[in-house]
Parts: sequence; structure tokens; C-alpha cells
Amino acid sequence: MVNEYSIKSDELLTRVTKYELSRADSHLRLDVHEIIAGEDAGSFLAIPNLIIGRTEEKYIGRGSSIEEALKDCLSRIQGVSSETIIPKAPIT
Repeated sequence: MVNEYSIKSDELLTRVTKYELSRADSHLRLDVHEIIAGEDAGSFLAIPNLIIGRTEEKYIGRGSSIEEALKDCLSRIQGVSSETIIPKAPIT
């Protein structure tokens, strides 16, 4: 698979499909990641997910297509640490 996205060699870019598993006492979100750029491109990971934070408006990519929005987002976060993009919630 050709790496058409500008990412560093130690980064992965994935396409995510979301599922929700409803149980009698809870709901789990499962995110299936298709690795589209980086090591192991073409493979998939399914990960139980819990969202713990939100990003600032300045890091949200926009465009008239998925590709435009994604490329805009990548350009906004390039060189910015993950903790700056989505700060960890304080432990209470």
C-alpha cells in the first residue's frame, strides 16, 4: 500500500469503524482500526474504547471530503504532542 499521507515513520494512520456492544448492564464501544499508513498497513485492530477527553477547536481538521479533512487535521497536529492535543483528565 502506498503511503499517500504525510506521517512520520514511527506513526500510524488508521480508518476507524465504530461498533457498540449492548449488554444487560452496560454498553461498550468497539473501534475497528484499518491501518492505512505506517507499519502493518492493510491490517486491522479492534479496540474497546473509552473517550476521556476532547480536543481544542484549533486541532479539528475540516474539508469537503474525508481526505481533505484528514489532511487538514494532520497538518494542524504535526509536531504537537498528544497530551497537548487531548489533555489527560485530572485524577479525582
